Amino acid sequence: MYRRVHICYKYPSNSYNALTLQWGGKWHCDDADRSLDDNLERIKGDPFGLRRGLPFKLYKSKTSFKRLAKKGKLNSSAFQYLEVPPK
Repeated sequence: MYRRVHICYKYPSNSYNALTLQWGGKWHCDDADRSLDDNLERIKGDPFGLRRGLPFKLYKSKTSFKRLAKKGKLNSSAFQYLEVPPK
C-alpha cells in the first residue's frame, strides 16, 4: 500500500510571502512528492534575503542559484549547497 508523505513548512511569524501574500507563523503542509519534485538544487539559509521581500522578479522558467545570484549581484561561491535526493 502506498502511504502519502507530507512536508510541512513553518516560516517565522515576522516573515511575509510576497507570492502568496501571507504572513508566516502558521504551518503549511503539502504532498512531499509535489513539493520536492522539481528541486534540482538546494542551499542552506536565506542568502537572497527572502524574509525581507523579493530582491527581484522571478520568472517561471527554470534557472540555477548561480544565475539568480548573478542577477542579485551576490557571490554564489559563498552559498552552502545541500544534497538533493536522487529521483
